[in-house]
Amino acid sequence: MRVLFVCSGNICRSPMAEAMLRNLAEADGLADQFFAESAGVSAFDGDAATPQSIDVMKWRDIDLTPHRSRRLTRPMLDGADIVVCMTEGHRAAIEGTTTTGSGKVFLLKELGEAARNLGMSELDELLAVARIVRDSDYGSESGEYEVRDPYGGSQGEYDVTAQTLEVQIGDLWGAIRTTRGEPGN
Repeated sequence: MRVLFVCSGNICRSPMAEAMLRNLAEADGLADQFFAESAGVSAFDGDAATPQSIDVMKWRDIDLTPHRSRRLTRPMLDGADIVVCMTEGHRAAIEGTTTTGSGKVFLLKELGEAARNLGMSELDELLAVARIVRDSDYGSESGEYEVRDPYGGSQGEYDVTAQTLEVQIGDLWGAIRTTRGEPGN
């Protein structure tokens, strides 16, 4: 299964999310079945993660120094089983460029909250409920389901973002790990 995390510049939120999911897969001995990657809708190729992102991940024993940013491309979208965005703006940018696979584009908090609050442990169920939440526009105007961008903020703001990602990705991983390979299996 391929999970693509998307943010703006691919130097803060999405690389942290990618590294967290990869770390969970490795810890559970499932790294060969799950591939996490990240990109940014307005990224410049080749930039390092911000020093604050590197530091906040170091505190979690995850090395983000090898990361280099990538601009989101159509082949990345086409190759992903699930595309996980940080904000409505990211989702809109993706859905504005392609109609292929728009049913696999979600906000991280839509997935994480559904997994936690509804006790969902099966990925197909989780995606179905997240589609209902997404299509209802619940929380979209308030920004309730968005992961705040820490770029330009204090180290404390990066830590809050990392904590948010950690909780949401942990909940998402609970559903993903029950699936071996592809959604629908």
